[in-house]
Amino acid sequence: MASSESVPPDDVNELKVPELKKALGDRGLSTKGLKKELVERYGAFFPPAVSNHPCAFYLFFIQIATGD
Repeated sequence: MASSESVPPDDVNELKVPELKKALGDRGLSTKGLKKELVERYGAFFPPAVSNHPCAFYLFFIQIATGD
């Protein structure tokens, strides 16, 4: 399994609950709830414009860093 750092929202269903909770916690998001809720929360973390891009995680942080 790929590291949760690089899992795009489309593949997040493949994560196990502990991996998903770690990925959410690493991003400062709540880790409470059922897997379905965790998956939705993780998916909401990515803006729609980049969520399907293979480098979505990194593009999101570049946008934050540059203020775009």
